[in-house]
Amino acid sequence: MLATGSWSRAWRWARVGGLLALIPGLLGLVLVRWPVTSGLERTYGLDLLFKLRGKRIAPSEICVVAIDDASYIERGLDPLRPGPRDLHGELVTLLAERSARAVAFDVLFEGPGEPEKDLAFELGLFDAGIVVLGATVERVTDPRFRQARLIEPHPPFADAAAAVAEVELPPDTDGVIRETWLAPDKRPSLALAAYQVATGDASFDAEYETRLIDYYGPPRTIQTISLYQALDPDQYLPPDFFRDKIVFVGASQVAAVAVSEAKDSFPTPFTGGQVGLTYGVEIHATLAANLLDGSRIVRPSGVLEALLLIVLATAASLVFIFLRPLAGAAALVGFIVASPVIGFLRSHGSGCGFPSSFPSRFSFPQRTERVWSGTT
Repeated sequence: MLATGSWSRAWRWARVGGLLALIPGLLGLVLVRWPVTSGLERTYGLDLLFKLRGKRIAPSEICVVAIDDASYIERGLDPLRPGPRDLHGELVTLLAERSARAVAFDVLFEGPGEPEKDLAFELGLFDAGIVVLGATVERVTDPRFRQARLIEPHPPFADAAAAVAEVELPPDTDGVIRETWLAPDKRPSLALAAYQVATGDASFDAEYETRLIDYYGPPRTIQTISLYQALDPDQYLPPDFFRDKIVFVGASQVAAVAVSEAKDSFPTPFTGGQVGLTYGVEIHATLAANLLDGSRIVRPSGVLEALLLIVLATAASLVFIFLRPLAGAAALVGFIVASPVIGFLRSHGSGCGFPSSFPSRFSFPQRTERVWSGTT
């Protein structure tokens, strides 16, 4: 209740209170744009929402073929050397015969190798017509110079493939992979290219901004099998396992020795405690799964976010100023608690659509079922 007195005095108090109440809102607006506090928001806001939401079922139309230690052992290969290219050609041919929708390699096939094995791989790529090969920009940063080198597939492989796509995953300042581009430098990412080969959907072509990755859970949440199992599906896999699937192929060695393999595992919002790193191939597969089932973490626009920060903080401060001390404190606590509660409900797909400030300004819309159209 307002204190008794003249209306003019009350109006003066209201103006003073309103100006004071604006301070937390403006401060919040500054803090949400400051890299230090923005990083804290992701670490203690977004990451926490993932952990509270827990593991979710990933789309069954996506799978990973892991080039892992078990496959090197089963095939009698040297784990210190890249897998033979004719073996990859055999895999591509088999996946096409088993009606896979697309095959995406998180592997760099740079330069020529053994001619016979290269030819086997090239023919496999050409005959399948559904394979996406990886490319990237290798950056060297030195106190004295910076260097960037484009790494692309061996030209005959690039010509035979359905698409060539970017495989780089940009980490946040703490090393965690939380977001990436669908089309970095207007070239499709591995996830987008694989999705487009499988579906023919070009609706994401103009999305050049980064998007947050909606992870389904800790490592191996995306259905994962070993390379040796994929090469002998009749023995190890259910009938029609690969039918209508988008298959991602990439390194997944626990004791990675080669430099390119050692680089290809990253922390995600689920990393911590008993949860280890996630291999890059599964992160690419996760993003493709997001495109497939409509999963997307939504952030409010800059204008809406600014208005919410100012309005909510101002309202909370005004309530605290003009109510009696105990009631004002209780109302202020209510405002503080409401934000994470709303974020938690939205991350669980409750349908609550009111965007609010830290840490619940991220929302997780409901996913949609994918129905394949046409035939492979």
